[in-house]
Amino acid sequence: MKFTVERIALQRMIEQLKFERGVAGAQQRMLRLSACAARVFVEANNVTAGIEALVMEDGACNVPRMKFLKVLRTFHPKQNITMTADAGGLKMEGFLMKVTCFTPTATAPGEFQVFPVTDAWLASPDTTTPAPPPESRWLKSRWWE
Repeated sequence: MKFTVERIALQRMIEQLKFERGVAGAQQRMLRLSACAARVFVEANNVTAGIEALVMEDGACNVPRMKFLKVLRTFHPKQNITMTADAGGLKMEGFLMKVTCFTPTATAPGEFQVFPVTDAWLASPDTTTPAPPPESRWLKSRWWE
């Protein structure tokens, strides 16, 4: 598994995976991290969240939720982070974390409609250009006089 994702968005998704009272012990502490279908998904405590990402290789693994969150926070100034994972562990910018249940194949937890990105609307003749904003009074007057 290999992907690049926006660090802050991933961090916020993990923060949303709160403890659930009905779930016991180790199951509550683990996070399922998967990358497929041009998205990264996190699953824990019967909650799933996903974000678009640059996915180079699909895969999925389990990591300790709070430890993973703490490690993400250490990369504070970085906007994007690249992660690779295999049976040997999850690597983030030189940091290695143990993983369990690694699989090189992953499936999205739901179906998503993907819309192609186009710029055809720019070329359409019915598109009107917005009127320029009115000049401000300050610019019309001579403030230095």
